[in-house]
Amino acid sequence: RAAAVRGNITPQLGGVQRALPQGYSVQIIPLRYVGAREMQKILEPFAREAGAVRIDETRNLLILAGTEIELRHLIDTVDMFDIDWMSGMSAGVFTLQNADVKSVMQEFDKIIGDRNLSPLAGVLRVIPIERMNAILVISPNAEYIEQARKWVERRSEEHTSELQSH
Repeated sequence: RAAAVRGNITPQLGGVQRALPQGYSVQIIPLRYVGAREMQKILEPFAREAGAVRIDETRNLLILAGTEIELRHLIDTVDMFDIDWMSGMSAGVFTLQNADVKSVMQEFDKIIGDRNLSPLAGVLRVIPIERMNAILVISPNAEYIEQARKWVERRSEEHTSELQSH
């Protein structure tokens, strides 16, 4: 295969409606939502040969080599993971006025518990943005964003009361 590929195959752009050529070929797949290095990790267990999946990180491209059947499996896997995970999601950025992001995140961690075992795993994601002293909350359920906003506002009010009482 290595001797057959070098100098004898022109890569084709994948991700278009054209059928895969029969036999051995090379496809270049532009990724839209996932980084090339991450996709390479996902594909490695499914590739027949180690060199079947190469990446171009600068252009966020996958370079796949294999037979028509091997490529179809790899491309189908790419299609499964190269998705816009923000589609259909609601998000809120909440700037903290009277509290620091680290203490608020510690409280979120206490409320949510183990992120892997929590019933909110996969439905609520809380990300600290330290340089803005803010938190980003992402969820497919807009109600959770509103509840998070109320909780952050309440937390800020409590912190202000604590400061005034000292």
